[in-house]
Amino acid sequence: MIDIAAERSVLAGLCRFGKKYLVEIGFIEPNCFSNEVNQIVFKAASIALEGLDSLDIPTLLSKISELGLSSLFAKAKDIDYLNNLFEYGVTFNNAIELAKKVKRLHIIKLAKNRLMETHEVLAKLNGSEPISETIRALEGPILEFSLEMTGDLEDRPDLLFQDSEEYLQHLEDNPCDQVGLSTGYTRLDKSIGGGLRPASINLIGARPKVGKSACSSNMGMYIASELKIPVL
Repeated sequence: MIDIAAERSVLAGLCRFGKKYLVEIGFIEPNCFSNEVNQIVFKAASIALEGLDSLDIPTLLSKISELGLSSLFAKAKDIDYLNNLFEYGVTFNNAIELAKKVKRLHIIKLAKNRLMETHEVLAKLNGSEPISETIRALEGPILEFSLEMTGDLEDRPDLLFQDSEEYLQHLEDNPCDQVGLSTGYTRLDKSIGGGLRPASINLIGARPKVGKSACSSNMGMYIASELKIPVL
């Protein structure tokens, strides 16, 4: 669960490409690195790049000193390590992919620790507990871990109005009276913004015995028979 070469490439990416690389690896944190020296270099570089576009060794050493950790970089071999980071031959795109690997390895380590904690909880059960409690002891930590890891590495933010001009031109060139899928009820289509939209969930709510099922059946019949779209 440790890849020293990948960690070194991430630090080299910061040293070589500066802020534009830091922005791309926003999912990386100091604790993603396996040893204290790499954690310190990453933290110092990140702080320095808050106000700068690029790094150099004096700036990096200054930030390390401000963190009160200059004693860890007092030897010549430590300075050589920083020099090597600036000279390390890694490309921008490869450095991003290696940062993702470092993050994934960190997540694997966290998952393993969480499973060990779950094992300890299960070991305390004595058999007198209801089955639901055993399942909860197993599922709870896993579900919590899944929620904590919702920031997937492959997800990247998009510009809000990217390609908006092309989309507006498409709407102009392809006028449409009915945006979504018609329910067969004109007033309902209008009230929900133009029919049923793709990849959406629509809820029909009302008191018992006032026609919810009949309404749904009629909609299904209309869509299947008139629009020729299969309905489940």
